[in-house]
Amino acid sequence: MTSEPSPQTGVGKGSQADFMAQMTFASMGSSCTDPSCTDSFCGRPSGVREAKETSFRRSRGNFFTKLFDGGRREVDDEDLGLGLLEKGGGEDGPRSTISSLTLSFTSSPSLTSLQDKASSEACRRRVALSVVCIAAFSLFIWLVTVLMDEGRTVAGRNVPTDKIDLATWNILCLEDEYSESWGCPLQISLCGDDRGACTEARRRRVWGVIEGLGVDALALQEVEDEFLDLQPAGSKWTVAARSGQCAVLFPVDSGFKVVGTGNVTIGGLTGCPSAPYVVLESLSSGSLAAVASVHVGASSSLPNFSAGFVSAFEDKVEGLVGDKATLVAAGDYNHNATSALSPEGWSVSHPSSALAGGTSQHQDDWMGSFDWLLHNSPHPVLASTSSEGFMPKSVLGLPQGGALRERAQFEFEEEGGELWFDEIREWKGEEVDVEGARPQDEAMSDHLLVVGIVSLSSS
Repeated sequence: MTSEPSPQTGVGKGSQADFMAQMTFASMGSSCTDPSCTDSFCGRPSGVREAKETSFRRSRGNFFTKLFDGGRREVDDEDLGLGLLEKGGGEDGPRSTISSLTLSFTSSPSLTSLQDKASSEACRRRVALSVVCIAAFSLFIWLVTVLMDEGRTVAGRNVPTDKIDLATWNILCLEDEYSESWGCPLQISLCGDDRGACTEARRRRVWGVIEGLGVDALALQEVEDEFLDLQPAGSKWTVAARSGQCAVLFPVDSGFKVVGTGNVTIGGLTGCPSAPYVVLESLSSGSLAAVASVHVGASSSLPNFSAGFVSAFEDKVEGLVGDKATLVAAGDYNHNATSALSPEGWSVSHPSSALAGGTSQHQDDWMGSFDWLLHNSPHPVLASTSSEGFMPKSVLGLPQGGALRERAQFEFEEEGGELWFDEIREWKGEEVDVEGARPQDEAMSDHLLVVGIVSLSSS
């Protein structure tokens, strides 16, 4: 039978109980609720907590463990009862609504000191936990601030806040495709008198690759009207800027928007009266990038061209958007990137490939890295390429410049229809299969497509 609550303690007295100890489990997010807590951090002096209208009933068959003053004490359920009571009737009479969970121990008065110690320890632990949480939260806020601070520097270098994905490709004009001096002998041999259909099929394959590119801008060289006429219906690309055979294409799914276009007129270009460029602004960060398409003549002085072009390019873009843009001149330089000297503040980035590190073959039978990016980004630029669709200019046993090639880096296997490459021209079983470049049905250009990732600094 349940006894009436005692006015002194607010807790019911049992026939065996001399003392009933209470401990309330409260929310960690609130202020300190321990009766014995005196720390100013808890926000109130110590005192006896008014007991909630709760009750515990004895039960059998459970075994509980209670932590007391750093040690463990096992308490049988003969001495400890646990129950959650709701308002309603039962065999013991009316029960009160529970607003908190209370553990009541039937023991001797000596438990008072243990309760005080446990309550004080609990408060100290909550204070310590709160300090740790505040420190962790402060660290989190600092980290977020670092990541969002576009002006922060690391080791003296600006941290890149955005990037732009670019590509450049010399897609081979009709005249150079069938030139007897520097054309593609396999194309000449395989196409025969059906050059028109052969070239159209090649151009459609080029468009197929372009449509699959996930870049923000594409610099093209040797672009002809006939090529643009074959652009697929529903294409995602628009010609944002063009001058002769040089063009910059922009996709509708880019993370940038076009904020300006123009042309850099300078000597030393081939097939292009000037170098077209577009100025792009990041939709997410506002960072700016200017991308130009260039095709440098083989007889041009690369150092003179680079210096003159860089100066003119900077002036043009600054007149549009100021000096905050990252500038990139992408294209076919007709000079090996490994020996290129860039102007002060600019860098050359070029890819390596399975074809002796080259992106195109000179008609004199050597591979060179002719297609690259000239840029003023202070961050490293990642450039890559593949051998897909490659068309060599010098092939073993085929004419080039009026004479048959008795030694050449490339060999065509008619039976399998495969193209093979051997850097040292000895053909002793060390040749490399040029993947994706079967001359009959995969040929696309005598230059490899080059893709680059350029980091942009905050504007």
